[in-house]
Amino acid sequence: MPPKEKAAKAPPNEKAIAARAAAEAWKPNPFTHISFIRGFDTVATKNPLAPNPSMLFDAVATCDYDKVKQILLSDGDINALNPSGSSLTHVAVRTRDVKILELIMAFHPKIDVKESSEIGACTPLHLAADAGDVAIVSLLLKNGASPRIQNAVLSTPLHIAASKGNHEVVKALLDAVNVPKPKGYAEDPVVPLGEMLDGQGKSAYYWAKEFGHDGIAELLPPIPYDPLAQMDIKKADVKVWNPNPKKPKKDKGKKKGDKKDGKGKKKK
Repeated sequence: MPPKEKAAKAPPNEKAIAARAAAEAWKPNPFTHISFIRGFDTVATKNPLAPNPSMLFDAVATCDYDKVKQILLSDGDINALNPSGSSLTHVAVRTRDVKILELIMAFHPKIDVKESSEIGACTPLHLAADAGDVAIVSLLLKNGASPRIQNAVLSTPLHIAASKGNHEVVKALLDAVNVPKPKGYAEDPVVPLGEMLDGQGKSAYYWAKEFGHDGIAELLPPIPYDPLAQMDIKKADVKVWNPNPKKPKKDKGKKKGDKKDGKGKKKK
């Protein structure tokens, strides 16, 4: 009997192979973690052997000290950011848990990170000044937080503390910039902290007087509101919305000195 012929193999379906590979990639693994805390989305991890940053954000948000310590000691990313651009320090400041914040500071994170501009572009020091928690403000300043950084509306933590009436926070911020500098240290900026203007051209003194915090106003240099000062604020990156932009019309075939009659022909 003649040998049976083998059936020809069908050509591989590339789309099916790609779909199968994508499905395999989404299978849960020991390092996959979904965050169920409101406001925190899943954060991708760069190192597959390191704990997922979402676990770390959840532990900080729930003030689980032991879990935060365990994850950070297990090569957790101290400088991880969530989809809103918030760092672990931002989350710790919002919980107002000094013990958790001290633990995070022990791992030397980047402390002056700004959140995304959609939610204000604030640093952790802005949030602490808004909350009026002088213990957290002092801890951040002690670990190198800058009180001169401006948020999305160009407000410093001093502007926020003055408008909120947080007297002790204002004193802590002013004391931080008045500390004597050692030899060889860089000189202070031209504009002192108390004289910096926000996006409306207003100083911290203006906001303290505006909301009736006269005790705070006495600590600040008396700089009245000057509407013309807004002209000195850099607004090159601010795009003004124009629903009907007018574009100049260009005559491609026309040159200087050429005159045309009504039919579009050049006159001799």
